[in-house]
Parts: sequence; structure tokens; C-alpha cells
Amino acid sequence: MINKKRLLEMLVDFAEVWPREVTPRLVNLYADVLKGYPAEDIETAFRQVLATNRYKFPDPSAFVEALGGYTPSGVQTKNPMREFRADDPSFNADPKD
Repeated sequence: MINKKRLLEMLVDFAEVWPREVTPRLVNLYADVLKGYPAEDIETAFRQVLATNRYKFPDPSAFVEALGGYTPSGVQTKNPMREFRADDPSFNADPKD
């Protein structure tokens, strides 16, 4: 879980690119949606969205998508990007095998 001070800093970074007022209420909304995700994963998702988002200030769903999704029971615990390993033998396997 990420602390609200760090979340505020990241949202202000986005506001530099896509101008928007970052209010305490906005920070609380994002914090509520992202609670339960590890801070490291949130930081990675923010960098990914910053690098790939276009046109507007990203809404919370952009970060949930970057984190691997959301389930009815709560937070998706497996982030597919975090589990990818290029040195995994199955990644480098010959498709004919």
C-alpha cells in the first residue's frame, strides 16, 4: 500500500503533463481504489501509465489496468508484468517442441 504523501507527489507529476488541480479529495479517491496493491507495483503502474497514456489526466482505472485488473473480491494479487521473466526457459522455448 502506498502512502498518501507519495500518491500526491505522483498525481502532481501527472498534473504537470495533463493540467489538473490535485485536491485532497482526488488523492483520497485514487488511494481508495489503489489500496491493497503493493507500493512497488503502484509505482511501476504510474511509470507505465505516464509513458503510455495520451490526451488526458488518467483516471484510476488506467492504474488498475496497469496493475493487472480488479476482481469482485478485491485487488488482483498477481501482476502479470511483475511475474514475467525473460530468463524463463518456457519464454525461450522453441514453439515446435
